Amino acid sequence: VNGSISLGFQVASLFLHCTFPTLGFHPILSKVGDPNTGKTGGSKIENSMFGMDWSGVPMSKETTNNGLDRILAKNSGQVVFFNEAVDGKTNFEMDKLLTIFNREGVVKAKKTHDFSTRNVEINAALAFTWNNEMRASAPVKQRMVSLHYKNSEFNEETLEAFHKLLARSAVELASVLRLLMQYRMEIEENFISTVLYFQRQLINAGVANERIAGCYAVCLAGF
Repeated sequence: VNGSISLGFQVASLFLHCTFPTLGFHPILSKVGDPNTGKTGGSKIENSMFGMDWSGVPMSKETTNNGLDRILAKNSGQVVFFNEAVDGKTNFEMDKLLTIFNREGVVKAKKTHDFSTRNVEINAALAFTWNNEMRASAPVKQRMVSLHYKNSEFNEETLEAFHKLLARSAVELASVLRLLMQYRMEIEENFISTVLYFQRQLINAGVANERIAGCYAVCLAGF
């Protein structure tokens, strides 16, 4: 299930230009759980499927907020993973997700002697991999799709499948992106209606919060 929703998030992020004008948001993905359960490795595989041969950004104190803002600005329609953020050991603050969720950029001062400013837009989709989620308020949690990874859920069959994918080259994995682009017009035409359908289904199934239902509906529509 985790792999399906995570892959759905990747597809949805590629087509967020179709969903954001109607929804006004894009969810944040969170892969959380036991070490060595494929969170970071799976992220590298997924990014390779979408033309990005990297696993994401390490969230140590050495990684600056300006650097993070620039990465989210320059990777348009692609998923950027922030890896292993820990309370007290990173510069990132969880309340920033409130505005990233709405695709609101940040305003920064220019290095001039007047009052000039510049806007740094949010163009990428944001995801996290970590062993424990950082402390966050309820409104922040509602904006996240949290996938929980457990060692107990692994077996020989799933491990073999994971290692086979990991062994594939980035060029081979990128065929997923090429296939999606072949059907781009059809996907763009139907994507938002699919998201709204799943959102209604989740609300009818008992998901009380429309925002939470919308976040998971985006991922389901992508898959």
